[in-house]
Amino acid sequence: MKYTTSIIFFLFAACFNYLLAQNEDIDSLKVLLDKRKGKADTKQVDLLHEIAKAFQNIDAKQARDYCEQALIIARKIDYKAGIGRSHHIIGDSYYFTGDYKNAIKYYLASVKINDSINDKKGLTRTFKNLGACFYRTKNYDKALEYYNNALKLASELKDVKMISRIYNNIGVILSLQKKFAKARETYFKALEGYKEVGKKSGESIALSNIGDTYEREKSYEKALEYYQRSLKIDRELKKDFYGMAITLRSIGSVHIKMGNFDKAEGVLRESLKIAKDLGLKDTEQEVYETYSEFYKAKNDHKNALKYYKRHVALKDSIFDKDKSRQIAEMQTKYETEKKDKELALQQKSNAEKDKVISDNRVRQRTILIGMLLLVSAAFFIVSRQRLRNRKDKEIFETNEKLIQEQLKNAEQDLKFKNKELTTYALHIIQKNNILTELKDSIQEAVGDLSREESKRLNKLIHLINYSFNLDRDWKDFKIAFEQVHEGFFEKLQKHYPTISPSEIRLCALLRLNFASKEIAAIMGISPDSVKVARYRLRKKLELSRNDSLVDFIRNI
Repeated sequence: MKYTTSIIFFLFAACFNYLLAQNEDIDSLKVLLDKRKGKADTKQVDLLHEIAKAFQNIDAKQARDYCEQALIIARKIDYKAGIGRSHHIIGDSYYFTGDYKNAIKYYLASVKINDSINDKKGLTRTFKNLGACFYRTKNYDKALEYYNNALKLASELKDVKMISRIYNNIGVILSLQKKFAKARETYFKALEGYKEVGKKSGESIALSNIGDTYEREKSYEKALEYYQRSLKIDRELKKDFYGMAITLRSIGSVHIKMGNFDKAEGVLRESLKIAKDLGLKDTEQEVYETYSEFYKAKNDHKNALKYYKRHVALKDSIFDKDKSRQIAEMQTKYETEKKDKELALQQKSNAEKDKVISDNRVRQRTILIGMLLLVSAAFFIVSRQRLRNRKDKEIFETNEKLIQEQLKNAEQDLKFKNKELTTYALHIIQKNNILTELKDSIQEAVGDLSREESKRLNKLIHLINYSFNLDRDWKDFKIAFEQVHEGFFEKLQKHYPTISPSEIRLCALLRLNFASKEIAAIMGISPDSVKVARYRLRKKLELSRNDSLVDFIRNI
């Protein structure tokens, strides 16, 4: 217990210190900037770049603003390296927000400048990022072209760490192209590079990627070998306990498929202990589910049911808690958006009123001057102006009423669609849960019946499996989902072009904060398959083990 408490305290303190240090860095840099009082030299440009980089993971717009300031000074003093660096950082800010078109635009501008001054280090960095942009837009041939350009320059610079990263990126593309043998070759090169520079975390990633290629080829023994090597490094580092628990559960699942029940039981026991010690409730309920599969494979239906009930009970408690939080967050977001709209409308109204007042003052001065010249002409102008003001006021009042009415209708429509989407999702879950429970009950009964009766029940099981594969519910659900979360699928495919249709469905369900059991019920797959899908999705989204997949998708 003492050991566990120390771990939790250490992780909390590390995260807190990181965030505190990041804010302190920005504040310190701003103090230095104020002290320089707007000097126009290379140090000022470099300092603005440092501030922009500090803002990249916090506020992309502020990062661009500081870079624009740096760009103006760099051009003024003809600091070409600074110009190239400004373009690169601006490109980064667009890349992080998924605007790959603008990212490519600024990266190419950076390449042009860096090439003119033969800045190989800057070119390497920008070529690598261009490769990432084209990877995101599924232009794999172009991505490989830029990655190879970056690899050539990195080799000339003998930058082993950069070379390893590029090999890893090339391997990802080759794997997507189903060129698994070639992908493994590049992963092995990345592995050797990470070994050379002593980057253990990089070795773990490369080994995991190698295992993934074998798993895709259904070479489970080889996949297991490399997953275990990756796990060994994680054990030595003693940092990523969350990832260790997940890896152990995955290894256990592979052992079950291979029929290695003794080994499966051992790693599952260790995974469960870590999950309990660290309070990882989501991982704990997943391990219970894998235990259920373990006993089911051994035909121990009593224990299979026991662990399945534990899985369901814990999962339901997590689901209820997360659902309550999600509803509160949705309500807060709705109220915030409503207030923003009201404020925008009020600002627009005030601006229009100020404009009318300003125009009236100008016209009144003109009338007074005109009255000195000709009283009759002034009278005509005043009368005409008053008529125009009345019409402007009538038009303004009419438009304001129309806007208020549209806002009210939009709010009511959003409430209805939210209710409709939740009801529809629950309908799918209820239907599939009933089918799953029916299927499990039939399967448990088959072993106690005659051969003829078992044959009839197996036909019924096939019909249930067929109902899971029907796509009609998904199409209706997608339409309802898009009405509430407009543009979600478009943004997802734009930011992550390699994502598959099944992974898009998984993202939509995670966006609604459904847990593995609900997702499995809706998608008609096993909960174990959901865990594998979540693990692969995290890789495609390039999330670390400490990042929350649900929070990341919710912010898309």
